[in-house]
Amino acid sequence: EQKAAAFDHKKRLRRRNDYTCSEAIGLYLEKLPGDISPSTLRGYHAIQKRILSHGIASARINLLSDDDLQDFIKELELEGFSAKTIQSTYSFLMSTIKKYCDQRFEVKLPKIHRPPKNAPSDSDVQLLISEADPQLRNAIYLAAFGSLRRGEVAGLKYKDINKKKNTITVHSDIV
Repeated sequence: EQKAAAFDHKKRLRRRNDYTCSEAIGLYLEKLPGDISPSTLRGYHAIQKRILSHGIASARINLLSDDDLQDFIKELELEGFSAKTIQSTYSFLMSTIKKYCDQRFEVKLPKIHRPPKNAPSDSDVQLLISEADPQLRNAIYLAAFGSLRRGEVAGLKYKDINKKKNTITVHSDIV
């Protein structure tokens, strides 16, 4: 009887789109396809936990306002979350809300500040090679002079090296 009552309650809520953010997120996660990677799923559950620890979790999605969401973003900023984490959290929440409610929102998200990427100087590369373990030197040569990325170097296998043609073919990337 309890399961039947819970099912009936969910059915009534679904008809009215009267879910709380918490309920909507739970349903959204239940309906995800089974082929989602474990790391993506862990990320979604971390975001769910982050949202559930705030007052917005109990808010009805059909009654949410721009101010409610802006306040939630401000709370995350005050707790010290990075701009990228806040944007990911907001994006997940909006995906959930969009599935069960047609309302649109206008909020201002913090900007992501990416540090400039600097290539190491020739002297930096020479120092790195001279100080590196001899087994790692070839990997450093490939990254520095072969323009391979770290994951591409890590993913190389002996069959990827063609000594006759003097070439290396990248077939994989290890993250």
